[in-house]
Amino acid sequence: MKSKNQTKYDEWKEHLNSTKEKSDYSLKRMDLLVISISSGGLYVIFGTIKEFKTGKILVENSYLLSIAGILLLSSIIVNFFSQLSGYYANHYEEKYIFNELEILSNESLKEINKEKINTSQKTNDSFVKTCNQFTDIFNFISIITMIIGISFLTGFFLLSIF
Repeated sequence: MKSKNQTKYDEWKEHLNSTKEKSDYSLKRMDLLVISISSGGLYVIFGTIKEFKTGKILVENSYLLSIAGILLLSSIIVNFFSQLSGYYANHYEEKYIFNELEILSNESLKEINKEKINTSQKTNDSFVKTCNQFTDIFNFISIITMIIGISFLTGFFLLSIF
């Protein structure tokens, strides 16, 4: 392999490792917060409903509690779609990088194979961009529905106290 191609090969290899690390990190942080906070809010709602059913507390403004529950549950569900689209974005990014490594490591590829790989690269790149856009949208929706759900839950408790 020529030194220029070796350098490019090493850069793509490093990029592949970096992509894998980033996908692991991203899965562990923000999504964990959204799931934890939304689940905690649902736990509070179910506890409130349980106490309401026993007659120990009087629940006014139950619509706020219902809306909060629907929003928090929606946040968890949308977050799962975000996880799925994030997985596919990284999957197609890996395919793209593997193709780049193949091109760089095998200079003797016939032109027909290079054309097939280039077409595959365009398709993979398109899928990566689309999946990343969906992931961003799902993350945004998940965070917004969680914040609004927690706001409704807070409003419910504030109205119950005062």
